[in-house]
Amino acid sequence: MLEFKTLGHGETAEKPSRRLANGLEQSMRVITIEGFARCKPESDDYRGYIHSGDAWVFRFIIESEDLFFRHQLPNVIDVFKIDPRQIYKLVLHGSPGQGLYDVRLFVSFEKRQPPSESQLEKLQLAAPNAETDNSDDRLDGLFIEFLKTETIAVKRKLREALRNHKPTGAGHRGRSPTTGSYIHFGSRTAQYGSIVRVQWEDELSPRLADWSNANWMLAEALRSRYDPRKIVRMDFRAIPETEHLYSIGVDIVVEPPVRLCPIRALCKKAPPRPKGALIGKTLVMTAASVDPMGDLTEFDRGFRVEFNNLPLGDRIRFWQRNVARFFTSGATKNPSHSLTQPRLGRATRP
Repeated sequence: MLEFKTLGHGETAEKPSRRLANGLEQSMRVITIEGFARCKPESDDYRGYIHSGDAWVFRFIIESEDLFFRHQLPNVIDVFKIDPRQIYKLVLHGSPGQGLYDVRLFVSFEKRQPPSESQLEKLQLAAPNAETDNSDDRLDGLFIEFLKTETIAVKRKLREALRNHKPTGAGHRGRSPTTGSYIHFGSRTAQYGSIVRVQWEDELSPRLADWSNANWMLAEALRSRYDPRKIVRMDFRAIPETEHLYSIGVDIVVEPPVRLCPIRALCKKAPPRPKGALIGKTLVMTAASVDPMGDLTEFDRGFRVEFNNLPLGDRIRFWQRNVARFFTSGATKNPSHSLTQPRLGRATRP
């Protein structure tokens, strides 16, 4: 289903459109202006680029957030044959107890080539099962670190626990609170809660790793109060004048009182970092390709595959019950610091 509207600052207004040869309607234009109001008229400095494209808004319902990020969103990119950076906004809405299901996907089609009817019809077909990309997945990265540092006896015991793990579903609804800043009406009853919003910036988004990282961080911060069905909004917004940087935000309803716990992201057996060892010395760095799984044994690699094959909710529960105790929050006070990777800097779009 398609919606052709002008969107901005919480308001919607219908925009006259013209028919194309294929029977579809052309949407509004999206103009990105680099160096906005920064250059003096007499200056010869570089002003940046001005990008334009046809803005299309796609509306649809999903049955599973995990399935959407794992297979369906990559399939949309493949069917439209677009650069993922052409997705300039993605918003998923939901309601407490049901999770996210109502999606708005904003795409800027450059070169004035909107999708054809045949491409749109392909989106109604089940997405093929693509190979899962675990790059930048914090759960996967921390699990690899755990495999590298723990003894074979500990890993054998936990692998046996993993094989005996029984799916527990999305979680328990819990009791109904009586106070809060969020009110949800359903089945003639009112449920109250507080909204906790987590926000960070990441590159190469939106993708499966963002959904996994958001749930892992919320599970660590909320512990027993975490329930993925209570996530009511997740949004991705492309930041202008960057190559592929996105602002990501997640809203979840939490029963009051809200207490945020520290994020356990530092392995207790990791070698200590040297203090002051590089002061006054010249550091020579050589670029090399490093395989993060280079030190893993065949047993470790099989254990990792079994762990990553669990549904996201079960991965997080297994992590909290069995693996998180081997990690500590250390000196990390801000939960968002444990999620994002160091950025190499912002690059303007070509």
